[in-house]
Amino acid sequence: MLLNQITHQQIASRVGASREMVSRLLKDLEKGGYVELGIKRITLKKKLPARW
Repeated sequence: MLLNQITHQQIASRVGASREMVSRLLKDLEKGGYVELGIKRITLKKKLPARW
């Protein structure tokens, strides 16, 4: 499914966070195997734990 492209800055503005925090969280989620970050793409690989 192709979604509209969104930047880390746009995500940050929507959730009231800094771009740096969004980037850090996405990197942590990638390391944990929850998302796959690609060029212009974020793929969800598995559901987040209930207590995340």
